[in-house]
Amino acid sequence: MLGVNSRVQLHEAERIMQDRILNKHMVEGVTIINAHSTYIEKKVKIGRDTIVYPGSFLTGRTEIGQDCLIGPDARIENTLIEDCVEVRSSTLLDSTVDSGTKVGPYAYLRPKSRIGKNVKVGDFV
Repeated sequence: MLGVNSRVQLHEAERIMQDRILNKHMVEGVTIINAHSTYIEKKVKIGRDTIVYPGSFLTGRTEIGQDCLIGPDARIENTLIEDCVEVRSSTLLDSTVDSGTKVGPYAYLRPKSRIGKNVKVGDFV
Protein backbone atom coordinates (compact mmCIF):
# COMPACT_ATOMS: atom_id res chain seq x y z
CA MET A 1 0.00 0.00 0.00
CA LEU A 2 1.27 3.43 -0.91
CA GLY A 3 -0.16 6.78 0.11
CA VAL A 4 -0.24 9.66 -2.36
CA ASN A 5 -0.05 13.07 -0.72
CA SER A 6 2.16 14.99 -3.15
CA ARG A 7 3.04 15.13 -6.80
CA VAL A 8 6.28 13.32 -6.06
CA GLN A 9 4.39 10.45 -4.44
CA LEU A 10 1.92 10.44 -7.35
CA HIS A 11 4.85 10.09 -9.74
CA GLU A 12 6.25 7.22 -7.67
CA ALA A 13 2.89 5.41 -7.66
CA GLU A 14 2.48 5.85 -11.42
CA ARG A 15 6.03 4.58 -12.03
CA ILE A 16 5.22 1.42 -10.03
CA MET A 17 2.06 0.85 -12.11
CA GLN A 18 3.88 1.53 -15.38
CA ASP A 19 6.61 -0.94 -14.43
CA ARG A 20 3.95 -3.59 -13.78
CA ILE A 21 2.25 -2.94 -17.14
CA LEU A 22 5.53 -2.92 -19.07
CA ASN A 23 6.80 -6.07 -17.31
CA LYS A 24 3.56 -7.89 -18.16
CA HIS A 25 4.02 -7.12 -21.86
CA MET A 26 7.69 -8.08 -21.84
CA VAL A 27 6.91 -11.41 -20.13
CA GLU A 28 4.35 -12.03 -22.90
CA GLY A 29 7.00 -11.58 -25.61
CA VAL A 30 6.93 -7.86 -26.42
CA THR A 31 10.27 -6.06 -26.74
CA ILE A 32 10.23 -2.59 -25.20
CA ILE A 33 13.30 -0.53 -26.00
CA ASN A 34 13.94 1.85 -23.07
CA ALA A 35 10.91 1.12 -20.95
CA HIS A 36 11.29 4.35 -18.96
CA SER A 37 10.53 6.47 -22.03
CA THR A 38 7.50 4.43 -23.12
CA TYR A 39 3.95 4.88 -21.79
CA ILE A 40 1.39 2.07 -22.10
CA GLU A 41 -2.02 2.14 -20.46
CA LYS A 42 -3.45 -0.92 -18.73
CA LYS A 43 -6.12 -1.82 -21.33
CA VAL A 44 -3.68 -1.86 -24.27
CA LYS A 45 -3.05 -5.28 -25.84
CA ILE A 46 0.17 -6.06 -27.72
CA GLY A 47 1.01 -9.22 -29.66
CA ARG A 48 4.12 -11.35 -29.31
CA ASP A 49 7.36 -10.31 -31.08
CA THR A 50 6.24 -6.70 -31.44
CA ILE A 51 8.92 -4.07 -30.75
CA VAL A 52 8.00 -0.77 -29.09
CA TYR A 53 10.59 1.99 -29.45
CA PRO A 54 11.20 4.96 -27.09
CA GLY A 55 8.81 7.87 -26.91
CA SER A 56 5.73 5.79 -27.75
CA PHE A 57 2.38 6.45 -26.04
CA LEU A 58 -0.15 3.62 -26.36
CA THR A 59 -3.48 4.48 -24.80
CA GLY A 60 -7.15 3.59 -24.54
CA ARG A 61 -8.38 0.36 -26.08
CA THR A 62 -5.49 0.04 -28.51
CA GLU A 63 -4.76 -3.46 -29.80
CA ILE A 64 -1.52 -4.22 -31.64
CA GLY A 65 -0.90 -7.50 -33.43
CA GLN A 66 2.19 -9.69 -33.61
CA ASP A 67 5.50 -8.81 -35.29
CA CYS A 68 4.84 -5.07 -35.40
CA LEU A 69 7.31 -2.19 -35.10
CA ILE A 70 5.95 0.76 -33.12
CA GLY A 71 7.83 4.05 -32.86
CA PRO A 72 9.95 5.76 -32.00
CA ASP A 73 7.67 8.61 -31.01
CA ALA A 74 4.33 7.03 -31.89
CA ARG A 75 1.05 8.12 -30.33
CA ILE A 76 -1.62 5.45 -30.75
CA GLU A 77 -5.03 5.83 -29.14
CA ASN A 78 -8.02 3.45 -29.39
CA THR A 79 -6.64 1.91 -32.58
CA LEU A 80 -6.68 -1.66 -33.90
CA ILE A 81 -3.42 -2.63 -35.60
CA GLU A 82 -3.17 -6.04 -37.28
CA ASP A 83 0.01 -8.18 -37.57
CA CYS A 84 3.25 -7.09 -39.27
CA VAL A 85 2.53 -3.34 -39.25
CA GLU A 86 5.14 -0.59 -38.89
CA VAL A 87 4.21 2.75 -37.29
CA ARG A 88 7.07 5.27 -37.26
CA SER A 89 6.85 8.67 -35.54
CA SER A 90 3.13 9.02 -36.24
CA THR A 91 -0.24 9.64 -34.58
CA LEU A 92 -3.12 7.17 -34.97
CA LEU A 93 -6.47 7.99 -33.38
CA ASP A 94 -9.53 5.71 -33.27
CA SER A 95 -8.50 3.93 -36.47
CA THR A 96 -7.92 0.48 -37.96
CA VAL A 97 -4.74 -0.62 -39.78
CA ASP A 98 -4.68 -3.96 -41.61
CA SER A 99 -1.68 -6.30 -41.79
CA GLY A 100 1.53 -5.55 -43.65
CA THR A 101 0.96 -1.79 -43.70
CA LYS A 102 3.62 0.86 -43.09
CA VAL A 103 2.64 4.19 -41.52
CA GLY A 104 4.89 7.23 -41.40
CA PRO A 105 7.08 8.80 -40.43
CA TYR A 106 5.03 11.83 -39.46
CA ALA A 107 1.65 10.54 -40.59
CA TYR A 108 -1.59 11.48 -38.84
CA LEU A 109 -4.54 9.09 -39.07
CA ARG A 110 -7.73 10.89 -38.12
CA PRO A 111 -10.49 9.15 -36.18
CA LYS A 112 -12.41 6.46 -38.09
CA SER A 113 -9.61 5.97 -40.65
CA ARG A 114 -9.44 2.45 -42.07
CA ILE A 115 -6.19 1.50 -43.78
CA GLY A 116 -6.13 -1.71 -45.84
CA LYS A 117 -3.54 -4.48 -46.19
CA ASN A 118 -0.01 -3.82 -47.43
CA VAL A 119 -0.54 -0.05 -47.78
CA LYS A 120 2.12 2.62 -47.38
CA VAL A 121 0.92 5.79 -45.64
CA GLY A 122 3.79 8.17 -46.32
CA ASP A 123 5.37 11.19 -44.71
CA PHE A 124 3.17 14.05 -43.51
CA VAL A 125 -0.10 12.41 -44.63
